[in-house]
Amino acid sequence: MVQHNLGHFSAAFTYDTYCHIAERMRLGNADRMEEYYHNISAQNE
Repeated sequence: MVQHNLGHFSAAFTYDTYCHIAERMRLGNADRMEEYYHNISAQNE
């Protein structure tokens, strides 16, 4: 388990510690996908 490998006592502690990183990655991925689809649409016009 992740929390065990990191030395954390619970999954909740691991989540609280790293949740903001996962959210930032998710938003960054969404932005990149939106840009990708926008570029494809512009090329097909």
